[in-house]
Amino acid sequence: MWRLKVSEGNHEEEKGRVKSVNNHIGRQYWEFDPNLGTPRERAQVDMARREFHKNRFQAKQSSDLLMRLQCDDGFWPGDYAGPLFLLPALNKDGGWGLHIEGESIMFSTGLSYVALRLLGQAMDDEAMAKARSWILHRGGVTSIPPWGKMWLSDPNSDAYKCHLPRIKDYLWVAEDGMKMQGGWPFSTPDNGWPVSDCTAEALKAAVLLSSMASEKAGEAIGPDRLYDAVNVILSLQSEEMMQNENGGFASYELTRSYDWLEMINPTETFKDIMIDYQYVECTSAAIQGLKAFTNKYPAHRARQIQACIAKAARFIRSIQQPDGSWSHTVSSFVDQFFVY
Repeated sequence: MWRLKVSEGNHEEEKGRVKSVNNHIGRQYWEFDPNLGTPRERAQVDMARREFHKNRFQAKQSSDLLMRLQCDDGFWPGDYAGPLFLLPALNKDGGWGLHIEGESIMFSTGLSYVALRLLGQAMDDEAMAKARSWILHRGGVTSIPPWGKMWLSDPNSDAYKCHLPRIKDYLWVAEDGMKMQGGWPFSTPDNGWPVSDCTAEALKAAVLLSSMASEKAGEAIGPDRLYDAVNVILSLQSEEMMQNENGGFASYELTRSYDWLEMINPTETFKDIMIDYQYVECTSAAIQGLKAFTNKYPAHRARQIQACIAKAARFIRSIQQPDGSWSHTVSSFVDQFFVY
């Protein structure tokens, strides 16, 4: 049977299995234990597995699965299915979608096929043959979007080596300013790239936790690190950038160009990605994070924060629908690829 292993620190037994810049804490992986449970329980699991495989295209798991997946420390592992769970998501046509409900696309199919082959799946395996046929009948894996080309590229190639000198720019400061200092990404530090609403929500949470007893909430994050987070948030609403004068916040960076660039979008999976756009969710998160910060540190960059909040509030009011609602934007793609 498979069981979920959640890392609690840099233990000896975890070395070599997962690598992390935060001492492995919070990392999760699935481990197969052939002797887990009683013989009767293993037989029941095997029967359930066969029934699932037989009916996998007719029935889908219900949403109450979330309640059964919560870990002991309260968080939910992300459903970014790893290579050990690629085969159950194989579509009838032999390809893989971006998620378990998605239609087959070259991005997912190419990466999944290569991952399974590297893990030892036989070339003449039925699933591999179907996937290979799907890929070949659509021009081969060379038609995969640029994101996939990067993942499939040789790490010893000249093209990949040209990227390595730029890593430090992305980790600290480049020609166009600060990159990561003070930001929070989607998940663990390994994720790396800071996001406006993630940073704002983390700032708000850090300030709230700092008002609680350390016995309950742990050691509070120091003011200097919170100041860095404020700098990141304020930098994403620049008065010097014409595209951001409306006061809104985009997800990753300032809006640097025009939406006609979407006509040359090279991906087959995402829409509206050539430039970053202002979103009500990111703007609301920035307001809440900055307001929570000023309640505790009213003297730090007070004038800039007050002006930022005022502009952001005007942006939110300006995009309200006639019926009083706000349309969802960054939280879901128009083409319903995924929702978080």
